[in-house]
Amino acid sequence: MPGGIIADRFLPRYILFSSLLLTSIGGLFFLFNPNFLGLCIIYGFWGITTILFFWAALIKATSQIAGNRQGFSFGLLEGGRGLVASLCASFAVIIYSSNIFVDCFSYLFSKKVSSLSVVIFFYSLLTFLAAFMILFLFKDSKVKRSLNMRTKIDKNRKHSPLVRVKDSILIRSDKLSKKEVINKMSFFVDKHLLSINI
Repeated sequence: MPGGIIADRFLPRYILFSSLLLTSIGGLFFLFNPNFLGLCIIYGFWGITTILFFWAALIKATSQIAGNRQGFSFGLLEGGRGLVASLCASFAVIIYSSNIFVDCFSYLFSKKVSSLSVVIFFYSLLTFLAAFMILFLFKDSKVKRSLNMRTKIDKNRKHSPLVRVKDSILIRSDKLSKKEVINKMSFFVDKHLLSINI
C-alpha cells in the first residue's frame, strides 16, 4: 500500500530510476563481503528500494502506457522480464565459470577477485545502466497527463459544493438527529446531484 501511494504522487520514471540506482549501489556494498549484520542491512535496504518503490511504479507505468491493450502490455512485460532474466543468468554462468573475467578484474583492482564478486558486479552494473536507460529513454507523457488529470479531479472534488456541504453535515451530525441528517443530505443531493460533477 505505501508503494502505491508513492506511485500516485510521483512520476513512475523518477521512482523507477531512483529504485534501480539505489539497488545497484547496494550491490556495490555487497561486494565487500559484509558480515551477518551488514547482510541484514543490505537486504533490508534492497527491500525498500525494490518492493516499496519499484513494483507499484512499474505496474502503474505499464497500465497507463498500455491504454486499451492491457493484456498484451502486461504479457510483454512478463515475457520480456523472463527473457532478459534468462539471458542475464546465462551470461552470469559464463562469467562465473570462466577465468578470463576473474583475471581481468584481478588485474584492474590489483588483488585477487572471486568469480562470485564478478557476477555481483555484473548484476550491479546492469541495474545501474537500466536506471539511466529509464531516465533518458522512458517517455511518460501519458502517465504525466493521467497524473495531472487525477490531481485536477481530486482538487475539484475537494472543493465542490456537494462535498463541502456533505462534510459540514457530517461534522455537525453529533448535534443533529439521525432523521435530520438524512433529510438534509437527501435535500442537497436532490437539488445538486444532477448539476455538479463530483
